[in-house]
Amino acid sequence: MEQLWIPSLKLPLWEEEISTYETLRQAIQKEWDSLIRSDIGALASSLPEKESYLVHILDLQRKVEQIFAEIVQSLPEPSRPKAVFALAPWVPPAQAKRIHHYRNTLSRLRQEIHRANERNKRFLQESLNFINDLFALLTQPQKKEETLYSPEGKKKAGSLPASWVCRKV
Repeated sequence: MEQLWIPSLKLPLWEEEISTYETLRQAIQKEWDSLIRSDIGALASSLPEKESYLVHILDLQRKVEQIFAEIVQSLPEPSRPKAVFALAPWVPPAQAKRIHHYRNTLSRLRQEIHRANERNKRFLQESLNFINDLFALLTQPQKKEETLYSPEGKKKAGSLPASWVCRKV
């Protein structure tokens, strides 16, 4: 296998991607803090901020993929790596080590972001469920299946309790 020295690998792009992932992780933590404080204004402003970080990450990934495509053009067809992180065997050990470091760091950050996003999503969903349940308690009577017996010995359904909220306007 021929070794390549890849000066055009643009490792600063990966460093910028890592930095952007870190910033996104911090924004998701701020979103969590806003959820806990019930700060709707801060929560609403965090959405466009997170979107801009994601768009920037996608742009960086596209640039890295373009550079990767240019690099593998010079490699023999059947043994070309299919992904940018698969370049490690083709480059000198120092570059391979950096490639592995970037891959591991990006993977760790993606997992942390995924976990934090799931935590925020779960909190929001549970909060909405709680509010819906409270609203249902106020607007709908609780349905109990009470069976009463009439003097004739026949079963008849009991009456439902009244709602806590008057629905007449």
